[in-house]
Amino acid sequence: MSIAHKIFYSGLMTFSLQMVAEAQDLKDAATALTSAEIRATFDNVIDNAEVLDSPGVSAETYWRASGTFETRWSSSQKSGEAKGLWRVQDDRRCVKLEDPEPASGAGGEPAESAVWRCGAILSLPDGRLLSLNPDGSPHGVHRLTPMP
Repeated sequence: MSIAHKIFYSGLMTFSLQMVAEAQDLKDAATALTSAEIRATFDNVIDNAEVLDSPGVSAETYWRASGTFETRWSSSQKSGEAKGLWRVQDDRRCVKLEDPEPASGAGGEPAESAVWRCGAILSLPDGRLLSLNPDGSPHGVHRLTPMP
């Protein structure tokens, strides 16, 4: 491996470790929302997010009170869209992506997109929200505005 590659990967690792440390600091300063608070917070809002577990990715999501969502995400290299369903369960927001052609995974298991994924939502002192992945790791930092 060339010196330039070593420097690049070292810088990338340092950046990733800094992101993890900053996300943990955010998590430590946050307060978990209850089911009722999550429902009230995400009904009919536009969510602009920085995706922490995919550095450089931002997303705009429309959360509807009907239990549907649409998201558009982008990075410097690519972009995409997704739609799905959302609900609240046990003080966590749960999402399931729409799967145009439901497929099963290995061993007859449902495809990951066909499974509800639930994570806590935390309120940060500055008014932003921190969403967590099902394993409790930070997923994204969110700023919400009401839908027009």
